[in-house]
Amino acid sequence: MMTCSICKHADRASIEASLANGLSLRHIASQYLVGYKAVERHKANCMKPAIAEVVAQKQEQAAFDTLTEMAWMRQQAKAIFKHNWGDGTLKDSRTALQSLGELRKQTELYSELTGELDRSTHIELRTSPEWVNVRELLFNALRPFPEARVAVAKALLAQGMGEQAKAVS
Repeated sequence: MMTCSICKHADRASIEASLANGLSLRHIASQYLVGYKAVERHKANCMKPAIAEVVAQKQEQAAFDTLTEMAWMRQQAKAIFKHNWGDGTLKDSRTALQSLGELRKQTELYSELTGELDRSTHIELRTSPEWVNVRELLFNALRPFPEARVAVAKALLAQGMGEQAKAVS
């Protein structure tokens, strides 16, 4: 495999800066005395994968930071609980219960973020094109009311429309 001529170019950093600043490929090619296609290939084959890798690392770091922050908050809630009820001697029941409530919320959020807990309800309806249109109208109207959407799907199942409505939660 051939090495990219732009990657080997003495002005590679300047060429990449020009690309990042949105200068035209033809302008960059004429300014640095390189081929237009070489600049185009470098942008597509060398820069885009590197940029995608940096973006993925930043997203991974953001997720790590969020989970780290949650772990810190959980430690704080545990310390508050332990201080107020840790040794079995109740000092402040209200604060102890509030810290337990916060621990529960933290556990739920962590479980949702990691995919361990899925609260979404999936409803799948199958049948004729007419039913698909009715289904779409019905469920679009019920979009603000998720419990109602589930209740309607269950009612359809109860009416013997088991092949036409299948509720998955």
